[in-house]
Amino acid sequence: MTGIDAQSAGREVWRERGLTSAPPDLRARFRSEGRWGDHCLLDWWDLAVRACPDECAVVDRSGVRFTYAEADEASSRLAAWMRGKGIDPGETVALQLPNWAEFLPFLIAVTKLGAVVNPLSPNLRRTELAHAIASCRTRLAVMPARHRDTDFHRLADGLLSDGDWLETALLVPDRADGEPGAHAVETGRSTRASSPVQTDGPAQAGGSTQAGLSAEDGRPRQPDRFGGTSRIERLLESQPPLPRSRWVRSSGDDVAAVLFTSGSEAQAKGVMLTHNNLIASESAFAQSLGIGPGDRMLMPAPLGHATGFMHGVVMPMLTRTTSILCDTPRPGAMAELVARHGATCGMSVPSVIDALLCACEGDRGRLATVRLLCCGGSPVPRRLMERARGLGVRLHSVYGSTESAPHTMTTVLDSDERVLTTDGRACPGTEIRIVDPATRRTLPPGVEGEEASRGPAVFSGYLGQPDLTARVLDEDGWYYSGDLAVADEEGYIRITGRMKDLIIRGGENISPSEVERALMDHPSIAAAAAIAIPDDVMGQRVYAYLVARDGEAPLDVADLRGWFVSRGMAKFKIPEFVEYLDEMPLTSSGKTDKATLRRRLRASHPERWDDAASLPQNAG
Repeated sequence: MTGIDAQSAGREVWRERGLTSAPPDLRARFRSEGRWGDHCLLDWWDLAVRACPDECAVVDRSGVRFTYAEADEASSRLAAWMRGKGIDPGETVALQLPNWAEFLPFLIAVTKLGAVVNPLSPNLRRTELAHAIASCRTRLAVMPARHRDTDFHRLADGLLSDGDWLETALLVPDRADGEPGAHAVETGRSTRASSPVQTDGPAQAGGSTQAGLSAEDGRPRQPDRFGGTSRIERLLESQPPLPRSRWVRSSGDDVAAVLFTSGSEAQAKGVMLTHNNLIASESAFAQSLGIGPGDRMLMPAPLGHATGFMHGVVMPMLTRTTSILCDTPRPGAMAELVARHGATCGMSVPSVIDALLCACEGDRGRLATVRLLCCGGSPVPRRLMERARGLGVRLHSVYGSTESAPHTMTTVLDSDERVLTTDGRACPGTEIRIVDPATRRTLPPGVEGEEASRGPAVFSGYLGQPDLTARVLDEDGWYYSGDLAVADEEGYIRITGRMKDLIIRGGENISPSEVERALMDHPSIAAAAAIAIPDDVMGQRVYAYLVARDGEAPLDVADLRGWFVSRGMAKFKIPEFVEYLDEMPLTSSGKTDKATLRRRLRASHPERWDDAASLPQNAG
């Protein structure tokens, strides 16, 4: 089969698996506005390499870095290795790496083959990984050899032995692992390896190791100015690069990535994003914030999720900026990275941004280069805004989902009050409306309804789930988020909660998001979650899980009552139960894991669920 034939076959496979196309009139509009075209991520990457080959493209916490030219060279060698493993255009390659610099050349290698990347969180384990691999029909996965307390050798062996698809797992060592370099565990339809197969030659006997690579290989090392050496150096050196003539240029309408939703409420869904989707999304994101060449983006959010992958890797390569990857949300580590590499911007959930700012309060010089920080996943608390302003940093609110990232955001032209009281307005090229959940008719300003978006960044279907796609994506191209929101006369929206997450107390609808915003504004509360607990009189009541700030005394219900009353909030919204946790459980994307909290609540109060069949579906 020729390269062209393989590419055509790959496209047909994705159409059979649920890839949808935008309506013809929308396609024409997006193209006429220059938001969609025939180019792919590889074209944009190629331009960046030609424009700034010696600029730093990516650097991570351990000091590994690549210039644009170095990442391009590394990706060509990785692409040749992948081609040798039989990866064809349209096939999926899973990247389950932490926030390590090697993620970038692996991503570019995948694009050079015309293949599809499936970023996965390193926090996922066998069940979740098996689901992703089977859904994407993945034959090659790139994984860390070890991450935190997990040995991925065993995990890879298990996936290879019990799956119908995975044939090769490339294990990339951490700098501290002392392994002989990246190596592959393989299986095949006719042969199954019983032990790891070295892809980069045998380890040198004796000597110390750095980044899992021999330090005594007969050649002097050339560490970069940050002291970094790639964890895949030997594999790269032993593999000739894939010639430019064999690169596969995808179409803008081809699938570029499959990202899985966090799956906290149900099995994770594979969100298909085309090259046009990603280019439009990240061009709008950068335009709204004024990000361009010379900026340096701090990204502590996992690369296996939309925020980390799209804003931390794709956006920087489109705008020729530097991606500063942090593989831990520890405050000190983030602050050190910001200062060492001169970060100018960054993004994560509010709790992580808050931790970073707290770590810098004693040394404001660490934030000297930071121009702006973005918060996604939950509203910006007022105390966080005040802390940022006191440190000379501008905060922005970003709202979106994997299916449409981002929908809305505040921009450099918006006031602090807009950041505090809204989730911004539609990004360039995107339309937003608030609709009646039952009829999907547009509601007037000030009336709560379901948020819907339409634009060039809206996803192209759930992988293998066309019925589910049809429920949230209509024939006119509108994506219905399931989020409740209110819009004002100027188009700014405020997310008020999830349609399925309402707490209904005595017939009154309570938005957990509104309760959580009020709780998070309290100076002694570090994290908060509002959960519905069944009640035989009121139907449901508000149960608050809280995490105290260091050195702060816990609050009781009476304290919270005074706080809510002082803010002028209705009394039926006041939490009637309070429980403190040492730390808030989080999903792998960094959001509050409410599924875990609901299970905890149900286990601690089983009597409340004795008559669960008569309670609303959102009761837990």
